[in-house]
Amino acid sequence: MLSCQNYYQLRAPHSGRHAAEPSHTPGSRNSTRQAQEGWRSIRCAKDTGLRNLPLKGFAQNQIRTEIVALACDLLAWTAILALDGKARRWEPKRLRLRLFSAAGRIVRGSRRLRLKISARWPWAPAITTAISRLDALSPG
Repeated sequence: MLSCQNYYQLRAPHSGRHAAEPSHTPGSRNSTRQAQEGWRSIRCAKDTGLRNLPLKGFAQNQIRTEIVALACDLLAWTAILALDGKARRWEPKRLRLRLFSAAGRIVRGSRRLRLKISARWPWAPAITTAISRLDALSPG
């Protein structure tokens, strides 16, 4: 998976404050696309919980940052493995609205667990497709 270190680095602008900016090699063929992907990964990290560091100690904030990085990787792998089409480009806010906030009911029957999602939910097909794609990847 593409890590945050590949996309952006910490740079010190003239104001003396640190800011995360995409790093790319000027003059390279895909530098604009890399910069756009870098900005997207920064935006996704902020939406996942990196907008502020509310804890007092450095070690606590470091742990929080690692958890946010883990969540970003989990969202990225979910998009790659389970989603298709335009849903792969959804950012965390949109994923929370459309997929993760769907009301469902876990039903047990004939020795299996099933997830029942309302057919009226606009993104129910995306959820069922994602679950079936992930289920197809499982070895057993």
